[in-house]
Amino acid sequence: MTTVSVMLELIQSKRTVRDFLPTQVPTEKREKLIEAALRSPTSRNRLPWSFIVIDELDILQSLSNCKPHGAKPIGRAPLAIVVCAD
Repeated sequence: MTTVSVMLELIQSKRTVRDFLPTQVPTEKREKLIEAALRSPTSRNRLPWSFIVIDELDILQSLSNCKPHGAKPIGRAPLAIVVCAD
């Protein structure tokens, strides 16, 4: 299987998750998520971003109200990664 076909298969099988278990994300999984984000390709390897990992419920709840539509599930999530781009 080629890289392109693997990527296409991943894109086609994506799903949206809006319900979350009320459990903490294990440290190992959290670190893998951050590593994957840091390894994402950028133009000329500029890496124009910062990541903020949030697991405090009151902050997640505040974030869920940051826009009128589409952010509500964040308030029920045990973890969010905010991507800040330059």
